[in-house]
Amino acid sequence: MKEELLYSPKISKEKELEFIRQTDPRLRVILLVRLLLLVGFILVLLVLFGCPFLWLFTSRSFSIDTKNGTFLKDGAPFRYVSGSLHYFRIPQIYWMDRLLKAKAAGLNVIQM
Repeated sequence: MKEELLYSPKISKEKELEFIRQTDPRLRVILLVRLLLLVGFILVLLVLFGCPFLWLFTSRSFSIDTKNGTFLKDGAPFRYVSGSLHYFRIPQIYWMDRLLKAKAAGLNVIQM
């Protein structure tokens, strides 16, 4: 009996609930807050785990100083320390080991 008084026979409960969901202003606020939390969470994960895309947001430069005859990396003098790796003479399973050893020896450029 009470149901008949609350709801007119022309509109079903599902349609009324659908109309309320679409027009409820709190729903937009809730969705916006959830979206902002999701974006914030993703940014925190990217920063914590060293995102490879963060280099897009940093300004890096490389130039040649012709007056002093040096390379400039991010405005500071930079010296190449190069080595060579003949990949066809080294089995593939040792490549990473050799690269890490070269880096430990102070090389910052590898010629292949």
